[in-house]
Parts: sequence; structure tokens; C-alpha cells
Amino acid sequence: MDIITKQVIDIIKDASDRVTPLISKVKRGKRHVWNPEIATVTKANKTALKQWKDNEKPTNGPIAEQRRVAKKELLRHRRIEIAHEFIKDVMEANRGDKKTFYRLINRLKTTPTSTISELKVGDKLYSNPADILHGWKEHFTGLITPSPPSNPILEREVVQTELDIDTIKALSQEQCLTAADMIVPRNVEEAMGKLNTNKAVDIFHLTAEHLKFGGVKISDVLTTLFNLFLDHGKVPDCLKLGQLVPIFKKKGEKKDSKNYRGITVLSVILKTLETVIRASVQTVFEDHQSPLQRGFTK
Repeated sequence: MDIITKQVIDIIKDASDRVTPLISKVKRGKRHVWNPEIATVTKANKTALKQWKDNEKPTNGPIAEQRRVAKKELLRHRRIEIAHEFIKDVMEANRGDKKTFYRLINRLKTTPTSTISELKVGDKLYSNPADILHGWKEHFTGLITPSPPSNPILEREVVQTELDIDTIKALSQEQCLTAADMIVPRNVEEAMGKLNTNKAVDIFHLTAEHLKFGGVKISDVLTTLFNLFLDHGKVPDCLKLGQLVPIFKKKGEKKDSKNYRGITVLSVILKTLETVIRASVQTVFEDHQSPLQRGFTK
């Protein structure tokens, strides 16, 4: 089933590439800002640049230092003027165009992505990119690896849980699927409609838009694929893969792995299957769930 699933994913990606128009990226030019202070430092920067070139572009010494200082001053004055114009735009939008006002405010909330040069995992310290990647793997592998029960009560609960899982598997294998148990295209279409758009791509570089814009043809293919999973009683291993991203908790040292939580981007096809199954079993859970259960009910 892994082979069939990967073939379906490749077909979806290939179809998307064929119908998606190529959009050339336009390089954004620098924003034009000007005031008397910028005019003065621009003149000084040009003078320093000419002197630097006339002296065969030295990398050290007073001429090179003068060139760096002049360029730094020009960039600083440009940033100040851009900030002043941004504040002016915000104030003008606040008096009239609310949409533009909130768009400008949201720009302040965005935080640029950052990388770390060192990662601490326990007593180990990783410094180069390959070792840092290995350190993340070591950290998150340790988090998901269950530790032995610390007391007899927990140990009995673990054993009972494993027995329950085996019982559910045995009952599922004994029962044959009926027509009422099969997934129909309407179920898949409804599940695809509930997927959130404008989200990160999964490990196969697919998004919810790939499925939604595929329409009926995609829903028919996924219906056949999902019923194949039910018939075999197994979800392909390739759909269980995800892309894990460490997110800083905004407290403690940035290089300490303990101060990060992992967010996993799951397969969009698996999300669709989960939505289909959840809709079919939700009523059963509601009828048999304890009234004392408040959290994690959906």
C-alpha cells in the first residue's frame, strides 16, 4: 500500500505542477526615502567609496574603516526615515482605511525566523549544522520514548492498555467490512472542505489546496485509497511521516533544547482520512463517553 499511496501523491504533485502557471519572482527594489540628513550622509558615503576604490579597495586600515562607517551611517539614516514613514502611514490609515491600518499593525507582529549556532542536549553541546540536526533528533526521540512505569499501579494500567489494544485489533480483523462501513466520495469531499488553507506544506510538499482544487477527481481517488486502507486494516507507513519543527518557548536559553516544543506538520492526506473517520465514530463516542469527561472530547 505504501507504493500505491506514493504513486497517488506523485500524480497529485505532477498534475499540480502542470496546471500551475510559472510565476517569475520580481526582485523588490529598495524603498526610496530622502531627507536632508540622508543627502548629507549619501554624499559622505560616495566620497568614502571613491577614496576606497582609488586606493585599490583595501580590506584593512583607516580608508577601509572610513568606508564601513560611512556606509553604516547611510543605512542607519535610511532605517530611521523608513520607520518615520511607517508610523505616518499607520496614523493616516487609522483615521480612514481600517483594513490598511490592521495590515500595517500585523507587520509588527511577525517575527523573522532565526537559527542557532549551538544546541545543548543534556550535557552535550553541538555546534555545527549536522551535529545540531542530530542533537534535535536525539532530544525529540528521548521525549517520545516511553519510560518504564515508576510504580505497580501504573505498570498494571500499561499492561491493561496493551491488552485492550490487542483486543481491538483482534475484533477488527474478525469483522468483515459491509457496504455501510465503506467510505463514499461525499465523506471525503466534506473532509477536504474542512481542511485549513494557507498552511505549511507537508513532508510530500502537498497542501490542502492540492486536494481542494482537485475537486471530484481527487475525492474519488482518495475514496478508493481510504477503502483500501480499511480493507487491509492498516495505514501506510509513508503517511505516518511528518516534518517536525522546534518552536522556542520564549523563555530560558535559546541553545537549550529543553526550552523548545516540537510541532509536527502531518500529511494532508492523513488529515483528510482522520477527519472522515472522526465524523463516522463521533456519535458512538458521544453515546458511550463518560459525562465526567470534559477535555479531549473531539
